[in-house]
Amino acid sequence: MPTLSDAAHALVSTHGTNRAHVAVCSCGWESTPASEAHAHARWRIHLGSQKAAASCARAEVTINVARSRVEELVAIRTKTATRRADLRDQRRRFAADGERRREAALDPPNPFDRAQMLERAREIAGMSSTDLWCSYFALGGDLQHDSLTAVLQGQRTTSHRELNRVAVALNERFAEEGFGYPLDYWPNR
Repeated sequence: MPTLSDAAHALVSTHGTNRAHVAVCSCGWESTPASEAHAHARWRIHLGSQKAAASCARAEVTINVARSRVEELVAIRTKTATRRADLRDQRRRFAADGERRREAALDPPNPFDRAQMLERAREIAGMSSTDLWCSYFALGGDLQHDSLTAVLQGQRTTSHRELNRVAVALNERFAEEGFGYPLDYWPNR
């Protein structure tokens, strides 16, 4: 009689008398006594039930893995939604900050801030206040030396036109030294 087998279950033998045969599996399972044909049939039933049990175990593992993946996906989606909301808020804040900066740029700068910037530029350019006044005066500046010094120290204000002449004198010095024209000019109003 042919031997039916599975990787873990093989029919080892059927033994017994004419009327009472017992099928023995390689896993240790034994059938109840029956005719030889019934002993073989019971072993096939045993083999089928073991395959079904193994299939159910594999299905349970697959289901648990799928549940785990679903939980991971839910966590990723939640994290992604939170990140998108944060990015949207950051973009809105950035746009609002940019708008405020553009609006602030339209306001004229404080003359004292501008004068302090020009004084710092004079120091960086390595010009004495007398050298700066001479360059400024050569460009048509109207302020006396003492008045220009007071403006640069923030003790008094002057017109945009006069501050621009100081910036031109400093830019010419920077250009002579190879630094180009780093100072912007104040729009005349």
